[in-house]
Formats: sequence, structure tokens, C-alpha cells
Amino acid sequence: MADPATRHCCGPQDCHEIDKDRVRYAAGLYVVDGGAWVWAETRGVYPSINANYWACTLPDGAIRCFFAPVMGS
Repeated sequence: MADPATRHCCGPQDCHEIDKDRVRYAAGLYVVDGGAWVWAETRGVYPSINANYWACTLPDGAIRCFFAPVMGS
């Protein structure tokens, strides 16, 4: 059975935590590393299972899914 936390994306081995200082949120977008990766709030962004940011990446390093803490938590 797929892990509910990662079933939308890759496997758990493909996911890693992103330091909160590398992420900015503005106008419905998550910006990682000053613009390297930008994610619309409703496309490819899922609630984090904890208070941290996570990214699941493909072998070439492209982000497939992004997990963000629930706003206000």
C-alpha cells in the first residue's frame, strides 16, 4: 500500500527536507532559493506531515512534489 504522505509523488527515498530559510511564500506561490523553483499553491503542493518543507525529486533533480506546513500551524 502506498504511503499516504507520498502517494502523490515519488517514493519516500526520493524526498528530502528543505530548510525553511530557503522558502518564501507570496501571492499564492512558494519560491525556493530565490526563484529556482516556484510552485503554485494548488498545483503540486501538499500538506507536510510535520512543520517542515519537503521536496520529492526526480533523478535529474527536478521537483515533482512539494510539501509545505499547513498555514497557521
